Amino acid sequence: MAWLILIVFPIQIGVNFLYYIQMIGRAQRMGNHFDNVTSMVFTGLQEGFYPGVKGTLYFYIPLLTMGLISRELHSGSIKLLLSSPIKVRDIVLGKYVAMMGYGAMLLLIICAYCVAGSFFITNIDWSLLASGAMGLYLLICAYSAIGLFMSSLTTYQVVAAISTLAVLAGLNFVGGLFSGNDTVRHITYFLSIAGRTEQFIFGLISTQDIVYFLIVIGFFLAITGMRLQDQREARPTSTRILRYLGLVGICFGIGYLSTLPMLTGYADMTATKAHTLGPQSRELIASMDKPLKVTTYVNILDNNYYLGAPEKKSEDERILTPYRRFMPDMEMEYVYYYDFSNNEGLYKNYPGESDAAIAKKVADIQDLDYKKVLKPEEVKKMLDLGPEENRLVRSLQYGDKQTFLRYYNDIRIYPGEQEFTAALKRLITPDAIPSVTFLTGNGERSITKAGMRTSSVS
Repeated sequence: MAWLILIVFPIQIGVNFLYYIQMIGRAQRMGNHFDNVTSMVFTGLQEGFYPGVKGTLYFYIPLLTMGLISRELHSGSIKLLLSSPIKVRDIVLGKYVAMMGYGAMLLLIICAYCVAGSFFITNIDWSLLASGAMGLYLLICAYSAIGLFMSSLTTYQVVAAISTLAVLAGLNFVGGLFSGNDTVRHITYFLSIAGRTEQFIFGLISTQDIVYFLIVIGFFLAITGMRLQDQREARPTSTRILRYLGLVGICFGIGYLSTLPMLTGYADMTATKAHTLGPQSRELIASMDKPLKVTTYVNILDNNYYLGAPEKKSEDERILTPYRRFMPDMEMEYVYYYDFSNNEGLYKNYPGESDAAIAKKVADIQDLDYKKVLKPEEVKKMLDLGPEENRLVRSLQYGDKQTFLRYYNDIRIYPGEQEFTAALKRLITPDAIPSVTFLTGNGERSITKAGMRTSSVS
């Protein structure tokens, strides 16, 4: 199986690599010009070389690990290993190091295509490619540790492979479970492996993601060794349970510390520093002497409610990672309420009904606790959102000053760095607020009307 994968793997990813190179080449010959070809070829959101490799590893690694220990169990040779003067730790680490070596061979194949890309891409971004390769290798190591453990549970290799795929699927989807509960969602989001490798692929390395992979590797190697040790030594059930619980507690403790913003480090590996705030934004943040509080007001009757829904909180918080990187003490809060909105489609479905009645139905549809949804008079005591048309909006509070950061009904919904920094300037340097002047009387379009202009000037 290992030799077969070494033949199939480079061919499969090579076909994808040629496809991406040809696609960019054809577009350039048609007159299109690109300024970030490395990212387009290797880290594309929808299509890209690295994401394609990541998808193949999901299926190949379980095939490699399925017989690591299950073959020993099936043949009975595990008894010879356990009865020999070899530590269980050496048995587990020996098999795992072999998988790390095999993973390094796969990594060399991946790097060979990166080198090939340098012949087609001028000024290729090597640091971005190194970040993605690092993420893929950590993923291989994590998958190998999981597969090694699953292989120790059964004598059937096919069962071990299927079980490994099931665990990997669980780690990919656990992040979306219990997302409405703030306490539980932080745990499930941390357990999720989804998005970890993508951060490396996009060129952002964080200590939180590195520690996550190390925890996964260490945890599964440890329980593999503990399971084999239990076959060698007879121990009370209570002792076994305490050992497993202790291991889980240690892993969660380390994981919790790694998620604290104050202890999280970042490295932007892109040549253009795409994941780092600009110098003006950093200078402005450095002048802040108080923590910034970001409150997202979510009107459940608004057509953009889904962007601030409870199940989107973790994803929404991750969008602000570039700012939390330089403001680790930034606080985030979500307020759910209902009030009249311009969501015509919703009101057409419930003609003649009050906002409260519609809000109850929406809360039932979205599986929200209606008791936790504020009424219009309750939210107005906190902040008057009428001038914002009760739309989804963020409120930035710095000391006793407050300003809004709006979402947009546009292709780019989320506010970018320019909008965020402009909002910070309104809070920190209120005297620097610019004035915007509109000229009239020269045949220009009206700023308050949609459609064709009414002026006869052509």
